[in-house]
Amino acid sequence: MEITDLAGQKEIMRREDHQLIGPLWVAEFSKGVKYDSEKTGFGWKTVMTIPSSDLALPTTCKMKRPAGA
Repeated sequence: MEITDLAGQKEIMRREDHQLIGPLWVAEFSKGVKYDSEKTGFGWKTVMTIPSSDLALPTTCKMKRPAGA
């Protein structure tokens, strides 16, 4: 299954093990951002976004599923 999240990024649920794999945002808490946290002058600044397709590792799942479910 594939969906687009609220940020417009693609998320994937693998059929083999039902893992939801979404993008990863790397951020830093720094000074001088547009929206600060609690009027401290500091806020979150996105450094990079890693798409879900780059994060998916192969699965070794061999789960036996119940019959008729």
